[in-house]
Amino acid sequence: MSVLARDRSVSKLEFYHTALKLRKSLYFLAMRDFGTKDKVRDVQALTKGMEPQDADLLLGVLERYHIRRVNMYWPEWVIVRIRESICHEIDLFMQAIERAKSIWPQMRAEYEERRVSQDRAIGCLDSLLSTLTLAIDVLPIDADKFRVQVELIEKERALLKGWRKSDNKRFKSLK
Repeated sequence: MSVLARDRSVSKLEFYHTALKLRKSLYFLAMRDFGTKDKVRDVQALTKGMEPQDADLLLGVLERYHIRRVNMYWPEWVIVRIRESICHEIDLFMQAIERAKSIWPQMRAEYEERRVSQDRAIGCLDSLLSTLTLAIDVLPIDADKFRVQVELIEKERALLKGWRKSDNKRFKSLK
């Protein structure tokens, strides 16, 4: 017989499953360049309002170097830098969770090491949120595109704090 959904408790590893979902979601977001779109899809649109000889010169240069799309808003390095920052933080986050999850404290020092790893994971979530805020501020994208990731980050933060709180109760008698 199964338990009704409303009567189920949160899994002890819910924080880990949510972390895996968050990592996957952020990597897919980074692979799609955070939902940015080029201002100009076709180089022909660049020549509007130009003198005919200038337009021909520009189109000739772009064709010579096989440039078919031109990004009008931001340099490519901005997307690359934000992508690298997010990927680095999510990797640090997963390492901190793995480290904390692998420690079952028997002594006070092990408990403190686990606690530090949990704190690092929460710090990485704050850093991820800060980087996503930077992406929203710098890139011409709608903040609603990050709604899923922000909700996952907030859920994961709450789960990690709950995990840390349950550890406080469980291991308070360690010496």
